[in-house]
Amino acid sequence: MRTTTKCSIIGGDLILPYADWNGRAEKSRGTQGFLNRLVWKNGYTQVVNSLTQGDALLDVHLVWPKGVFTSCTNVQGISDHCGMLLEVEWEKIAVSIK
Repeated sequence: MRTTTKCSIIGGDLILPYADWNGRAEKSRGTQGFLNRLVWKNGYTQVVNSLTQGDALLDVHLVWPKGVFTSCTNVQGISDHCGMLLEVEWEKIAVSIK
């Protein structure tokens, strides 16, 4: 039997300055609340932990499973937003044959 472990990363400027990425969906309303609940329901983790434009966290990386995530770093000077450099361990995403 062949088992495949898959990794999924969604990244970009979601333009959701008030989204609560820490698991408190009741504080997020409308589109932001819907997206937060969708992310948590499907097991994603938001790994950007610094502001990306002014005083807002707009640019995110949603990672599943969290175990492949290594680090996330700000890159200054790309635009009016900080760029985010995401590092993952591809060795943890393996195909095994049983």
